[in-house]
Amino acid sequence: MSFSLIMSIFIAILIVLVICAVVFFKMRNVSLPMKLNMINNHIRSGNYRGAVKLCKDIIAKDSKNSEAHYFLGLAYLNDNQNELALEEFRIVDRAGVFSKNISEYELRMHMAELYAKTNKIDEALKEYALLSQKNGHNFEVYFKMGELFDSKGNKQQAAAYYMKALKIKKKFVPALYKLGIIYFDFKKYADAKKLFSLLRVEDPNDFKIYYYLGVIDKSEGNSKSAIANLEKASSGKIINNSNEFNLNSHIGIIFQDADSQILGETPEEDILFGLKNLNFKKEEREKKLKEVLSFCELENKKHSPARLMSGGEKRRLAIASILALDCDIIILDEPFANLDWKGVKLVTSLLKKLKEENKTIIILTHEIEKILALTNRVVIINNGKLVFDDTTENATQMDKSQWEEFELHYPFTSYKNLEDLIW
Repeated sequence: MSFSLIMSIFIAILIVLVICAVVFFKMRNVSLPMKLNMINNHIRSGNYRGAVKLCKDIIAKDSKNSEAHYFLGLAYLNDNQNELALEEFRIVDRAGVFSKNISEYELRMHMAELYAKTNKIDEALKEYALLSQKNGHNFEVYFKMGELFDSKGNKQQAAAYYMKALKIKKKFVPALYKLGIIYFDFKKYADAKKLFSLLRVEDPNDFKIYYYLGVIDKSEGNSKSAIANLEKASSGKIINNSNEFNLNSHIGIIFQDADSQILGETPEEDILFGLKNLNFKKEEREKKLKEVLSFCELENKKHSPARLMSGGEKRRLAIASILALDCDIIILDEPFANLDWKGVKLVTSLLKKLKEENKTIIILTHEIEKILALTNRVVIINNGKLVFDDTTENATQMDKSQWEEFELHYPFTSYKNLEDLIW
């Protein structure tokens, strides 16, 4: 190797080391506001480790820096390290130093929520009480206090705080709902009905509201809306195996919007909701819960937040809740609505399992191609008239023009080029 080549390599390495040294010293001399801004950006982007490291670097040089402790608490909070977050917020609270980066209101809200999460209810209530004193009437604070008293089983105190929240914000849906349930539990049906009727206007797609209104109406002797306010047929009879039977106990309906049918915070709560209301014994409830979770492949989601599940998982949860009730017939209204390809696959696999279990399934859908292979019978209603009622085998014999005459997509369409994909 020539001397000139060795010198070139040496100079290149020297340049790299100088650049690294310059960057290192610049980073050391970054101003505190810039570091705090970097920490904030790390938290927003989900880089909690990076935020924690920068905060600890600042605290190592200045242990009394409240802003660094506050941002460290936020990083821990967003990373679900609740105890560590609470410890940092307590340090800030004891220091009592607030700035544009540290809002006392937000600090106390975070502390109260963390106390609640870690089951320190009394401490959480103290924080909310302080917030109420310092910030005046705040519907959010009153509502949170109501929830805490609710969790302690002090329903009367909870109701008082929900009412305080509603005096400030009259159509605050969460408070209306919680107060409605308390009235319902205390059998103050007239008061509960007023609130749920108002909720029906504010949130008409929430199935839970119709459930409570249905139970209230049933208690008052109004049979027309006894089943979750669903309408009664104006004429005719429902016949099964030559026998007329009661719609309530034999048919389970799964709505197009799975979210509107989810009543519990978790799949476990949702499935147990119906079983408890139908007075199943505890042992039987637990047995059915285990069976339907396994059947619908939701065991690993048992304690997950139901609202955060995928569309396909929510649909399977709705089916599981109905299966647990031992319905003779299950009706699914547009089961593929709002589902991606994976969600459709999950639902069709479950429908296949239900067919193998000899369950009677009625599927209302426009997407014939997705379920035709799973059916024994096809019924087509067009413009309110029955236009086809026959076996699936005979339905497959219809040509494209007949399907289109019924305003349905031909289920055996084949695609040979890009233009064929245009309906």
